[in-house]
Amino acid sequence: SREPCPWRIFDDAGGAFCMGAIGGGLFHSVKGMRNAPRGIANRLYEGASYVRARAPITGGAFAMWGFTFSSIDCTMVAIRRKEDPFNSIFSGFATGFILAIRSGLPAAMGQGLVGGVILALIEGMMIKMNQLQSDSFRPVHVLEQEKVAKEQMAKMEEYEDLSLVDKVKMFDQGQSNPSAASQS
Repeated sequence: SREPCPWRIFDDAGGAFCMGAIGGGLFHSVKGMRNAPRGIANRLYEGASYVRARAPITGGAFAMWGFTFSSIDCTMVAIRRKEDPFNSIFSGFATGFILAIRSGLPAAMGQGLVGGVILALIEGMMIKMNQLQSDSFRPVHVLEQEKVAKEQMAKMEEYEDLSLVDKVKMFDQGQSNPSAASQS
């Protein structure tokens, strides 16, 4: 579960800073070692030097993205009075737009579209995964558990026998019955 809205902003900004600092540390250490003169000592020194100089900046950029995204998301929750995927998609668009506005309106629109599309893909995948997993969590009466378990095992065995193309078709159609995907 996530923090309530005013505290979620700082929680997300802090998490984004950590992610950016750690990822930036790894990236910049490799970059520093690649650009260093020969010798292990030189490579380690340059790698550490790049990390000290650039990882906090990368972490700050990630924190700014997380702060802006969460602020807009909380604003959308407050305005619309509901929490749904549209809030995240709009927040991704608005964050990309706001952070790129100093490059001009066309660049800001492009970055906004990229942010919105990425968040739409993420939200769409989350919805699809929830749909696929919902069958395993539906309540079953005690007397029907053995029958349901046998049905699920039969579905799993059918799914294992499907080709990759049939599995993709089944995923795209949102089907939970493997035999229906192989027939279409």
